[in-house]
Amino acid sequence: TSNPPNIQGHRDANYIVGQTGGQTECPGGALYAQLPNIRAMAQSAVQNGYTNLVALEPNLPKAGLPGSVVQVQTPVLNRGVTPIPAGTLVSYTILLNGAPYVNQGGQGVIAASIPPGAIGTATVPFTVPVIGNYMVRWDLQSGGAWWNALYNNPYRDMSFRSADWSADWMSDTVPKTWFSGQTIRVSVTVTNDGGRPWPAAGVNPVVLGYRWIDDASGAVTVGPNFTTLASDVQPGQTVTLGIAVTAPMTASASYTMELDLYKQNEFWFKDKGIPADPTPTGVGPDYRATYQVGGIAQLQIGQTIAVPVTVTNTGQGAFPAAGPTPVDLGYHWYDQIGKPVLWEGLRTKLPADLQPSQVVALQAQVQSPPNGGSYQLRFDLVQEGVAWFSSKGTATGNVVATVCCVKTFGAQYQPQIATLGVSGAGTSVPISLTNTGNFTWPAAGPTPVHLGYHWTDQAGKVVVWDGTRSNLAADVAPGATQTLQAQLVFPAAPGIYVLKWDLVQEGVAWFSGQNVPTFDQIVTVNPSAIQSYAASVDASGIPTAMATRMTTTVALRVTNSSAAAWGSNVNLSYHWLDGAGSVVTWDGLRTSLNGLGAGQT
Repeated sequence: TSNPPNIQGHRDANYIVGQTGGQTECPGGALYAQLPNIRAMAQSAVQNGYTNLVALEPNLPKAGLPGSVVQVQTPVLNRGVTPIPAGTLVSYTILLNGAPYVNQGGQGVIAASIPPGAIGTATVPFTVPVIGNYMVRWDLQSGGAWWNALYNNPYRDMSFRSADWSADWMSDTVPKTWFSGQTIRVSVTVTNDGGRPWPAAGVNPVVLGYRWIDDASGAVTVGPNFTTLASDVQPGQTVTLGIAVTAPMTASASYTMELDLYKQNEFWFKDKGIPADPTPTGVGPDYRATYQVGGIAQLQIGQTIAVPVTVTNTGQGAFPAAGPTPVDLGYHWYDQIGKPVLWEGLRTKLPADLQPSQVVALQAQVQSPPNGGSYQLRFDLVQEGVAWFSSKGTATGNVVATVCCVKTFGAQYQPQIATLGVSGAGTSVPISLTNTGNFTWPAAGPTPVHLGYHWTDQAGKVVVWDGTRSNLAADVAPGATQTLQAQLVFPAAPGIYVLKWDLVQEGVAWFSGQNVPTFDQIVTVNPSAIQSYAASVDASGIPTAMATRMTTTVALRVTNSSAAAWGSNVNLSYHWLDGAGSVVTWDGLRTSLNGLGAGQT
């Protein structure tokens, strides 16, 4: 518990003489009784003036270079009723964190007496202390005594910064939101609160620049352009500058855009520990565009054509042509009642970044739908991995297209006859494919045509349905033929099988399901042979001494003692061991045996 003394002041609680405990006394007999005295003294000072009263207005800059001497012109206004004598000194002390740092500064002499109400001047040499923030206290001196002590004269306190290069950012017009690639001219007001002038010309002048910082990754992108100063900026001077700032192409909600001063070819002010002018901001895409689409002749099923499309960027941001989220031209197919038939069409790349108001003419690659009919083709820009422009309110570029005709599947197969195989092994089989249908087989896109196969036993029971797919090298038009190397994997179990070659349009149908006969072959699958590694090497031709680091050819006799032939992947090599049997080199050079039959030497 506490036991505070009684307090003289307004009555907040009962007051009992001689007791303590937070009681308050009515000030009627103390403070209130003194008010007439106080009023009389104040009124007398107002009417009669102060005997000695001075106002000082030193022209001290806000900052200075450590060790330099600044001649400070100091107006002296006599507000007292007696003259300020000639020879009176104007001086200062310096405080650091409220404590005296310099007790006696340079002195300036008042040359002539200053009558009451008049203004005189004195020039005071001010020596800039070491780097730091200070309070400079100005006063008059007579006979070595400060007027504050002699006459209770108020002193004049002024903040001062001792610095080398420095800047104080006052205000700017940097927006909080941007569009990708958008360029905006911003202005900033900045004060030179350092000790050095900012040179506007000459060798390595000071210029205004900017940088973008990706807050997520920390990546920094420095802007390519700078703004020069109109003239040298002196310590304490404030200037307003403008600069064109271009936002990054990659959209993100977490960027920081920094304005900073740059001593060209030397340093950024931020590199010297001087804060830049940061603005947290976000960069988003602007999804506004228009399309002009050329006419389309009747298409064949699965046909790929080039459609002329002119794209105009009607937004405020640029469309990036590259990078992690580029903008591409795509399309969607809709049927006559407006139902989507195919959403993810082929992409057409922009040749370069598309700036606001710019126009680009493209030859859009379009693949027709897998079935005949009347359709609407809708062109749509897409920022990959982000959004389709149509989902952000931008109208698509539409054109009506007719695809002929009723889709007919047809194919002929001419494979090399493969009647023997090894269980589980893989091989490639040359096969010629002829398109006897009425639509082009697409090699790529959302529904490409691939060559596959099925394995059945002799009774027709399916052993493997989805065989390995083989891609077409290019689209195959009706009536055209293409030869490819089909990839084939034999069943794992030995036996007699039927190999059924079959084309498939992915996501649509197997050709055999559209009444196109498969091409069938009887194949006998033998058990896989167990590889034997038996061999003998006659190394009598190896010399007993060799020079170090020299490649030498030696004669050897190698015999394949196994029951199976060695393929071309079997090579002869060697290891080096020292006298103690420790390995020195394990992987020696390889010498091809070019295949060696069983028992051959």
